[in-house]
Amino acid sequence: MTNPILTTRAAQDWAQPVLILLSLLLAYRLPFEGVFVAYAILGPLHYLTQISWLHDRKYFFHDPSYRRLFVALSVVMACWLVLPAQSDTLARPSHYGIALMVLSLFLMPLFLNNAARRGTQLLLLCAVPLIVWGLLNLDVFILLGATLIPTFVHIAVFTFIFLLHGARRNGDAASVVSAATWLGAALLIAFFPPMIYLHFVEWFEKQRAFFDPVAVALGAQGGGLLDAGWSRAYGLLTFAFTYHYLNWFSKTELLKWHRIPRRRMAAIVVVYLAALALYFYNFRLGFRALLSLSAIHIFLEFPLNVQTIRDVFRVRGKNKSLE
Repeated sequence: MTNPILTTRAAQDWAQPVLILLSLLLAYRLPFEGVFVAYAILGPLHYLTQISWLHDRKYFFHDPSYRRLFVALSVVMACWLVLPAQSDTLARPSHYGIALMVLSLFLMPLFLNNAARRGTQLLLLCAVPLIVWGLLNLDVFILLGATLIPTFVHIAVFTFIFLLHGARRNGDAASVVSAATWLGAALLIAFFPPMIYLHFVEWFEKQRAFFDPVAVALGAQGGGLLDAGWSRAYGLLTFAFTYHYLNWFSKTELLKWHRIPRRRMAAIVVVYLAALALYFYNFRLGFRALLSLSAIHIFLEFPLNVQTIRDVFRVRGKNKSLE
């Protein structure tokens, strides 16, 4: 007799290439505005449900004390990054400070969770002066820590690594096809950028400051007219953000993010509807109001990211860390 749970999960696995292609289609149809649509409509619900899911899995920390420390630091640092943007009277962290903060939080699970061998941890500790020197002297360190990790790396690189993790762990056709389709879609946008076409020119010009720094980090020419570099960068952002969210919501049998107490689900729905109302009332207001929540969910996912990267590159063997 066929197991309905396994059948549903197989259907969700095979849905991934379809969702990737739909995200790719959006990137070509709405290369510039698409990222704002995905970010405003799907983003808040993703933050809320993923934080809930991470909480139930103890944020992928073994030691309760270390878990509380990491969660507290993530919340404090996320608020420190974002709150100054709401007021000109508060000091704003420099790009150096932001980069050091993000890189430190990303590396922390390697030490607190013993996710790396002692020898590797020792090498990382010895490399700390080199990292600080790089932050002070090499733009690439600041570019990575302050701009790319909290944005493109989180929604694109880590998503692809999760797909690789599934393909390596399961070895089934659906997982392999999903990873290959994602990579092919990203390369297609990179080599054949979407046409430069705006549906809402005036609206885009008012909101573009939110994503322009990331687009520049992806190769767009800052201060220049919209060209292939801009459409490539924004197309990649639209594709990556859209599939990042759709992938999360579609994998109910694997992640079980929806299996939570009713009161918590009700609270999530209320906050989500309020977030939607803010975005539709004023996108800039909604963006600023939810930026702390976005940063918190990115930081809290770092232990899972580190564990998944480790699992992808370690000696082959079954791993159920995402179950």
